[in-house]
Amino acid sequence: MSIFVELPEDHYSATAFGGFAPRADFDMGTARAMIWLCQLAYESDDAKIARIAGRWELERAATFAQAANIALPLSATRGLIGERNGALIVAFTGTDPTVLANLVTDLNVTISPSNLHQGFEDAAAAVWGEVGVRISRAGAAGRPIVLTGHSLGGALAAVTAERAVRELGLRPTAIYTYGMPRTGGASFAQSYNGSLGAVTYRMVYGNDIVTGIPPRALNYAHVGRRLHCDRHGTFDPANLDPLPGTEDADAARPLLTAFVEIFSALVRGPLSPSKRNDLLGKLYKLLPPGIADHLPDRYFHAFA
Repeated sequence: MSIFVELPEDHYSATAFGGFAPRADFDMGTARAMIWLCQLAYESDDAKIARIAGRWELERAATFAQAANIALPLSATRGLIGERNGALIVAFTGTDPTVLANLVTDLNVTISPSNLHQGFEDAAAAVWGEVGVRISRAGAAGRPIVLTGHSLGGALAAVTAERAVRELGLRPTAIYTYGMPRTGGASFAQSYNGSLGAVTYRMVYGNDIVTGIPPRALNYAHVGRRLHCDRHGTFDPANLDPLPGTEDADAARPLLTAFVEIFSALVRGPLSPSKRNDLLGKLYKLLPPGIADHLPDRYFHAFA
């Protein structure tokens, strides 16, 4: 991965997993732990990952990645698996803008015969052999299973959760996603929400532009129960949608708003202050709000 998605080690919270509770009901401590784990899944330095995972008391933390692939369908799926409080936790890595295969995955918006985003289906399948075995073993042992991911990673978590139900007869305990794009068509969403919608928690920060793609005009639909917070606000579990399937505005509208805000920023200053104090944090202040709202740091700082 690149510096654009990694985080300085001293920026990681030492107490990220202090409230982790692997249960089906929505839990703020778990939601906070999972977004921090999603950030850790972006890291490429195994020693750094091991140090941070150790502080969080994550057991048997290890990265996974598909084998090198230069043939179509092109993908570069990665993630992080660990254990805590007896639970298996799988975090899928999101899009790195410098990785061509990630962009190919995101842009392959053809709906597959399974009524899924073809790129997401292919990318999840590339690591199913390893991830599916770990899920199967945890399920056979009666252990909780929590899946999570930011951006593309959230979509892969949802696709994997559905496959676990369909092929293994195992229902993950909970799925937490952050800035997740629409994952499949209307019939997939209906089926998914019927089996997993109640335990899939879809966090949306501000006007995160990624949650509005692919557009509903292509017959795409969201899965899971949405929890939204305003820009510069914090997530409040009282605002969790009681039922799955709430939609977000398509990306075209937030993008137009972003251009207007960019123009007005020439007068009023930075658009989207970042809590990061490194060089990238300073540069991120210049991003349009709809794009800046998608960054992982916006999400983990929105948990009080």
